[in-house]
Amino acid sequence: MSTNDHGTRPDTETAKRLRAARALTALSQTDFADLIGVSRSIVSQYERASNTCHYKRPFLLAWAYYANVRLEWIVTGEGPVTADVERPISVTVPHHVSSLLGTTLAGRALAMA
Repeated sequence: MSTNDHGTRPDTETAKRLRAARALTALSQTDFADLIGVSRSIVSQYERASNTCHYKRPFLLAWAYYANVRLEWIVTGEGPVTADVERPISVTVPHHVSSLLGTTLAGRALAMA
C-alpha cells in the first residue's frame, strides 16, 4: 500500500483481508460500520479498494480491534491473522480508538459500561 497525506491508497489484497476480517465478526457491513464509526458505504469502499477512498489508520486500527485480527496482517498480509486475545464487543476500548468513535454504537456501549 502506498501512503499520502490523505491516508493509504487502497489495493485489492488489503481489501480482501478487510473483507475476511469483517467476515470473522459475522456482522453485516452496516453493523460493522456502526461499530467502527463510519458509514456502510465507507466499509464497502474499503472492501472493494475503491479509488475514491484512502485507508485511514484510525479506522484500520478499529477494524483490526473489533475483528480481533492483527493490524500488521491487514496492512501487509504477513504474520498471524488473529490477535492474541479474544475481545468481546463490550470490553473497554483503548482511548485512542474510543476517542475516534464518539457517539457511534461502540461509543454508546462504552458509555453504558
